[in-house]
Amino acid sequence: MSRKELGWDSHFEDLWQEGPVVGCVPGRVVSQHRGLWRIAGDFEERWAAPSGKMRAVPAGSDWPAVGDWVVAEIPDGDKQAIIQGVLPRRSQFVRKTAGKRVVQQVIVANVDTAFIVVALDGDFNLRRLERYLAQGKESGATPMVLLMARNFMPTSNVLLRSYNSSTSLGDRSSRGGNTPAATSLCSMTESCERCSAGRRFSDGVYGGAAGDGGVRHSE
Repeated sequence: MSRKELGWDSHFEDLWQEGPVVGCVPGRVVSQHRGLWRIAGDFEERWAAPSGKMRAVPAGSDWPAVGDWVVAEIPDGDKQAIIQGVLPRRSQFVRKTAGKRVVQQVIVANVDTAFIVVALDGDFNLRRLERYLAQGKESGATPMVLLMARNFMPTSNVLLRSYNSSTSLGDRSSRGGNTPAATSLCSMTESCERCSAGRRFSDGVYGGAAGDGGVRHSE
């Protein structure tokens, strides 16, 4: 998969040109496992480890996360790559780590669209949905609500018409901002061009899904 297909665009190209590192190339983190990061780009996908300079900094929000673009030193053959740094993020989902120290942990970075998946069953909670929308807006991504299992709620059609009207749930959750937090409120049981993965995503456009089960990254 090429760098462009992974989401590299003019925004990240400009950031790279501000401080290019000799002997390094851009790579995108596609997974993480016990202190190692799987990176991909215009090279053979491989595992990567942090440089000595990075290891000297306590693990936190400055360390790579899934979705990050990193400055990578790629050795010959299939040897492990070395991560020299992380490019500034366009968006990020964060959470606080457990313990007495307040440290932010980046769950996923550089997501363009955050799909908030909610089931219309007995556990449906409007306030919880608003919190998800607020978190999505704060991340820098564009939130979109996807409703599932609408057959469990006979009044779901009324709900959809209400929240897709001019006074939307997204407007209420934007906390006074001028930009609605949600693009729309739709049902996954309908054929909706706005939510169709094939139409919504194109080369280089990435999204994640958040719901009661947590945040997931999708490509």
